[in-house]
Amino acid sequence: MSNLSNDERNKVNRFTSITNASEKRAINMLKTYSWNVDRAIDEFFNQTDKKSTSFNEYQKLRKDNLERQKQLKNQKPKKTWVDRNKIEVLFNKYKDNETGQIEYDGVEKFLTQCGVDLMAVESLILSWHMDAQIMGAYSKKEFCDGLFKIKCENLEDLKEKIPFLKDELADKATFEDFNSYVFKFAKEDPNHRVLDNTIAVALWPLLYDGKFKLLDKWLEFWKLEENKKKTISEDLWTTLVEFTRTIKSVEDYDPMEAWPVMIDEFMEWLEEQN
Repeated sequence: MSNLSNDERNKVNRFTSITNASEKRAINMLKTYSWNVDRAIDEFFNQTDKKSTSFNEYQKLRKDNLERQKQLKNQKPKKTWVDRNKIEVLFNKYKDNETGQIEYDGVEKFLTQCGVDLMAVESLILSWHMDAQIMGAYSKKEFCDGLFKIKCENLEDLKEKIPFLKDELADKATFEDFNSYVFKFAKEDPNHRVLDNTIAVALWPLLYDGKFKLLDKWLEFWKLEENKKKTISEDLWTTLVEFTRTIKSVEDYDPMEAWPVMIDEFMEWLEEQN
């Protein structure tokens, strides 16, 4: 926020304290609505909630948000900065003294103490915010920069923040960015252009739980003997996001549309099953 005025910084801090959105998204929303905080916050909840829930659920979320704002007014102001030295102390608690970074065992211990399962989507979300490059390891820069960015300097901060970071994935653009990161992050070799079948099958339930009505059939299709050795291209991985939003049944599928070949084969197989 180095290029922002004091007034703009205060508005960003107010926006993030109410919405629990990332600083980057707060700035983008505020710029879009000419730094009108109330309008930007209102539009944030419009965009996030209406795209991902039914009308009744949306109404409940709006009511909860109004209640949250009332509670915030009666609370002491939340800290708007974090102590990087405290983040480094937290990093040193889990780091491997030989490699100087947090290795697999340290990552598992860190996540457990955050209340997160190593194999849960929340662990991917934290890696995404750290921009971690290797599964099961955090460098000092990744860990410290990531926690500084999401304004967390201890485990208590993280336990409070993680649910809101997960909620942000209800936003279409945010989920697409996250999904693209996961594809690159999960590759065994960064130079590879495809993802192994077994890894993709393990990740899809984390990414699409509650979002993809055909998920069980999709996973069954990729576990077929003739598909086990097939790999997943980045085009297929990213296109699946739109597919899950538009195709809820065989009847919704139009074979004349330009879907990747494996999606066409999946729909043909599904139609045969039905």
